[in-house]
This record gives sequence, structure tokens and C-alpha cells, in this order.
Amino acid sequence: MFPRQIQEKLWILGNEYFHVYLMKGTSASALVEAGISATADLLLEQMSSLGVCPDFIIVTHPHSDHVTGLPYLKLAFPAAKVIAGKGADLFLQHPKAESAVIREDTHMTESLASIFSLSNRRVITSVPSLSGCAVVNDGDEIDL
Repeated sequence: MFPRQIQEKLWILGNEYFHVYLMKGTSASALVEAGISATADLLLEQMSSLGVCPDFIIVTHPHSDHVTGLPYLKLAFPAAKVIAGKGADLFLQHPKAESAVIREDTHMTESLASIFSLSNRRVITSVPSLSGCAVVNDGDEIDL
């Protein structure tokens, strides 16, 4: 069922619980969201099946279900430029964020494992870093 093409240049990746979007332009592609650590291998397989290596990884907001797959995606696509909104890095650096983000990623992974066969990818042990990412503001555009 996934990846599912929903428009000429837009796909839904992931599974029925966690969607990640792939946009392919004429000169670049962008992965919108990073999912959770447990979906990283699935996303990598799906992008491979589409023959895509993203130029951008866009984190729409720093909640754990949108960012905890980022460390694995950054390893797989080191040339991809990570983009996030203003303040996302500070949110993840908050002292309460580390335990909450790791706990949420662990819970979501355990929940998915009860439904799906997952890879042996380890749950994150530290908060994903958005340090050095490109920061976008309202009205900014990304040319694909």
C-alpha cells in the first residue's frame, strides 16, 4: 500500500500510522517529516524502490513522531539539507525534551512492534539534533 503516489510529484511513504511525504521536483526532491526511529528502515526501502535520494529533509515541527527518525535518515543521506522552523532546535534542547522524546519514541516503537514486523533499528538514545539546519520562516520557499 505504501509508497502511494497521490499526485504527479507527491508520494506518501511510511505506513498507515506514520506518514512521511516525498515531493519530487524537476531538479530536487524533499522528504517532509522524518518519522520515528522504527520507521527509518521502511522509509529507506520505500525511497530506494522509487530511486530517490532526497536533497532536503524537512522537519515541520519538533514533536517526537516527526523528528526521531532524523538521525537514521541523516546517516543514509548525508548530503541532504535539513530544514526546520524557527525555534525547533531550541525546543529539542530543552532539559525536559530529552527524556520525553526518547520515551515517546520508545512507546511508539513498542506499539508498532505489536502490529508490524519491524527492523532491528534501535530506538534513539539521545534527542535528534537540529543544530546547523537551515531555518525557514513564514513565506520562505524551497525550489525543487
